[in-house]
Amino acid sequence: MTVLVYLEPHDGRDAANAGRSWFAPYICEVLAHAGITYDTATRESLPGELEAHGLLMLPYDAPLDADAREAIAAFARRGAVLAIGGTSGMDALFGVRSTGTLGESYGQVVGADPITGGVTSSLHCWGGAAVTATAGTRVLLEQRGGDKEQGRPLLCRAPRAVLIAPDLPGTLVHIQQGIPIHQDGPPAPDGSAAIDDGILKTDDGAVLDWQQDRTVVAGNPCFLEPIGDDWRDLLLRSVFSLCQEIGEPLPLLWYWPDDVPAVALLSHDTDGNVEALGWQELEAVERNGIHSSWCFIRSPETYPMRLYETVAEHGHEVCLHYDAHSAAYPDATFSEASFQDQMRWLRQLLPETAITSNKNHYLRWEGWTEPWRWMEAAGITVDQCKGPSKKGNCGFLFGGSHPWFPIEDPAHGSRLLDVLEINLFAQDLIVAAPPELAEPLISRTRARGGVAHFLFHPAHVAKPGVADAMGHAITFARQQGMPWWTSDRIGRWERGRRQVRLSVGGGRLRATAAGVLPSATVLVLDTGNSTDGHQDAGWERVERWGFPFWRRVADLPGELPFGGAGA
Repeated sequence: MTVLVYLEPHDGRDAANAGRSWFAPYICEVLAHAGITYDTATRESLPGELEAHGLLMLPYDAPLDADAREAIAAFARRGAVLAIGGTSGMDALFGVRSTGTLGESYGQVVGADPITGGVTSSLHCWGGAAVTATAGTRVLLEQRGGDKEQGRPLLCRAPRAVLIAPDLPGTLVHIQQGIPIHQDGPPAPDGSAAIDDGILKTDDGAVLDWQQDRTVVAGNPCFLEPIGDDWRDLLLRSVFSLCQEIGEPLPLLWYWPDDVPAVALLSHDTDGNVEALGWQELEAVERNGIHSSWCFIRSPETYPMRLYETVAEHGHEVCLHYDAHSAAYPDATFSEASFQDQMRWLRQLLPETAITSNKNHYLRWEGWTEPWRWMEAAGITVDQCKGPSKKGNCGFLFGGSHPWFPIEDPAHGSRLLDVLEINLFAQDLIVAAPPELAEPLISRTRARGGVAHFLFHPAHVAKPGVADAMGHAITFARQQGMPWWTSDRIGRWERGRRQVRLSVGGGRLRATAAGVLPSATVLVLDTGNSTDGHQDAGWERVERWGFPFWRRVADLPGELPFGGAGA
């Protein structure tokens, strides 16, 4: 095995008892989504586990004892170490001197290196360690903004070691999940996103900055750059760089089958349930030859049964549009009881149809993780709520294009909730979002292998230009090689690929899995030492994240011949 992650549960419990945030376990969620097989070690098991691995990851500033630090130092003479959020008391290994803690920061690339290739965002981040670099250490990212903080190293490369100084897992959780929502969030100063509308929604908890993190597209400010995706990619490129240095042919699964670069999702919220507009929306979608996800709302004005049935029969997805806003029903409240009641309504309406996805009406949200708990208990496996409600906060408001699982805080055991979140980019191009935004958002999603998610309400389909804007987004994504999937299909694929474990050895690549994963895209890092001249048939050399890989599409589980170095 190659990647070992150090996680000591006692440190999480200590953080919970002290009321501190501790999202170090989220690094495992990032690795799992990236298709990287990993093992974990505790303080007790670390020395023994190091012998069987090539790369050690320290995802937080761990209070290691002298014996553990000595074992890691010895390991680094043959393997490599990646630290996040601090050096865990080993400044010399990473070529830095710790000087304190980081607060809220922004980063900029200062050194040309494959690790920092592809960064386009502000690299907004929170927490971690303040350090200075010592002689011989390359600084690849540094802090920008602020008189005292300007120029502080944020990512350092030393022999067999990389330090990512910010709290990367904590930053991802903060951007994706936002802050607990108990009141309106602050509106954009330029008036472009008046989220202080008296309706508590997911964007009231968003933490990205109106000035630093937005870009103007066609005269409209938006969150054009995927900050969370950039931090994910910086972590992966650091792993690849270290594995190349130590000659480890790291295997991993690409995000999508058949080497598809990325996918797209089209969803519909059926507010109003106007029959004529429902049929018109369905015709517009099917004219473009895709399957989409229909979020049906419980309302006194209902569609005829034939429309619900046709959506399901034609291969589209039936989802819930949970209503905790309108006054149509006395029990349309933000509560688990109301959620469960509406879930029963839809499942009773279509008893033969599996309903596993949800999007809240108005993107209503209160608290932090509570709604995901309701969904998990009700068998909802995919959610679509994290997105914008205003024209001025469209785009990567919650950090990126990749689907993700939310995490509880340390007081609740830092548990991952079994509900896959798919970020929403924009609602109703033409009506509520600039149509010029579709192409750059799709292009950036393709570049990072994620999901481009757009929402179109049937209520707007008859308005001038709306159906055409939807059709253009569909066509443009297809031109980029991106198929349109339903949210349920995305969720099922993501869960299936996370069951796969990969290893390279003895001239074979081995994949074990709980079930069958058809047409999976397997990648193996080319360390530069592989016997390129006689690679086995079926492998093709490609570039991903700025690094060379061998690629093969195959049904998993199984074994594949692989003639690279270390095989």
